[in-house]
Amino acid sequence: MNRSARSFLETLDSVVPGLLENYRISGLAVNLIEQNQVSEYRYYGYANKASKIPLCASTVFQAASVSKPVTAWGIIKLFEYEKISIDQTISYFLKKKLYKGINPDISIRQLLNHTSGLSVQSYPGYRLSTNTPTLEQVLSGRLKGVPPAISLSAPGESFLYTGAGYLLLQLILETITQESFSNYMHREILLPLNMERSSFEYDFEVSLKLARTYNFVGFPMPAYHYVERAAAGLYTTVSDMGNFIKSNFIDNTDFRNNIISSDNLNLMHQQLGRNLSGSLGFFVSKSKKGRKTVFHSGYNRGWCSHISFIPNEGSGIVLLSNSDIGKFIIKDVLVLWKQWMEDGTSLNLDAFVKIKMKHYANVCKHLLATRGRYYTHYLMRLIKEK
Repeated sequence: MNRSARSFLETLDSVVPGLLENYRISGLAVNLIEQNQVSEYRYYGYANKASKIPLCASTVFQAASVSKPVTAWGIIKLFEYEKISIDQTISYFLKKKLYKGINPDISIRQLLNHTSGLSVQSYPGYRLSTNTPTLEQVLSGRLKGVPPAISLSAPGESFLYTGAGYLLLQLILETITQESFSNYMHREILLPLNMERSSFEYDFEVSLKLARTYNFVGFPMPAYHYVERAAAGLYTTVSDMGNFIKSNFIDNTDFRNNIISSDNLNLMHQQLGRNLSGSLGFFVSKSKKGRKTVFHSGYNRGWCSHISFIPNEGSGIVLLSNSDIGKFIIKDVLVLWKQWMEDGTSLNLDAFVKIKMKHYANVCKHLLATRGRYYTHYLMRLIKEK
């Protein structure tokens, strides 16, 4: 199908600035990938609103949970080195004190695809001014506001998204390699994939280029970092994440420097089952026309991210935002991208507005059923206005 990248980008240029203003979102960086290699970039909004510093190619973002598929590459690389089997259990690698309350029969495969049955979906992050906790402290729940990781169901029984599983993967990797997770990932994955501006460590170079984050009304937020690096700790740029996507294209063997074989890449992109979208580090969906899309989203405090790609076609998109509510504009852009990928046409502004209005009508319909008075931290009343 002959798609015009120019028409899609023109649609973004006409729609995104207004969405940023309406949502009070500080910024959005876009990397559109076509034909395995070609990238087109768009930078909307600011890296720092007070200083009027715009987003640009060198702006660093937190990838949030989009760290997980990058981590999965690091784990599969160990598999290719024949240092692990993905069906080995955590009890083979870790001391029992590290997984109290956790089923010892959980396999690496189940940690990667979220069928481990573990609790704790995500972690809140830590202020840069506070003492950095250890992974053992995080897993055991010895930190205020962080529950312990425990088994809620038997391994392999059901899908349950968990960040705690990736903490265990981080510990397993460090146990096997006898080096820090960050160093291993930098040498074995980030540098070979030309992700030279990316890091799992918050360091001086990252701090110089890191965007400022903003909350839901557009006010600046404090910076948080994550010791749960495998789950949420990657710092990256929109260009570097584009290189990661290109490395996931099946035909791009040279681009990924043979880090992972095509067979193992296909394994990583394989959907768990008809009703389960998880895979080894990613999620997978199929359109009505049968097109397979591999994707992952991420949300840290002040950061929202998304990658989607079609591995057999060489097409993909990266979306990074330095706003706590950036997911709203990311979802809107994905509507436009999916439409463009399906039939090669770009929605004009009027058609896009109609889709948005239909969405809002459905939201309002559900809200009407919730009219009443609520007591949370504040008194809240939902009413219908004429």
